[in-house]
Amino acid sequence: MSAQDRISPEVAAVLAAWAGLPVSASPEPLAETLEGVRQVVERLYAVDVTDFDLDFMQPDARAR
Repeated sequence: MSAQDRISPEVAAVLAAWAGLPVSASPEPLAETLEGVRQVVERLYAVDVTDFDLDFMQPDARAR
């Protein structure tokens, strides 16, 4: 990921205002936090769940 793809302090301030969050005098910490959240969400969406055997989709014979 290039530096220009990262969330800038200016964008972080706009996102915070849009979300109704208080905008601090220094938006750099907010930008770092939002960037971290974005990276975590990217990793979660990258997980391939098609091969998982999901228990809640299989009826449990003991429950009958």
